[in-house]
Amino acid sequence: QVSAGEMASLLSVIRTRGVRYVFAEERYGKGIGDMLKEEAGVHVLYLDPLNRGDYDADSYLTGMEKNLEAIEAAMAQE
Repeated sequence: QVSAGEMASLLSVIRTRGVRYVFAEERYGKGIGDMLKEEAGVHVLYLDPLNRGDYDADSYLTGMEKNLEAIEAAMAQE
């Protein structure tokens, strides 16, 4: 959980550095991501950290390809 002070600091960094994208893990950061999107107007991309689920031989590469596709799609909207 992020404190109010940490959130204020994060918003300050986003605004002063012109951050446009924030990458997060939906399982742990959905509420924070939604708040950042609303308060700072950033694009929040929820990526799979690939640390749970299917462990087939190609699961890591498949998961990374899906993450890359999500990043490319978001940046293509600019």
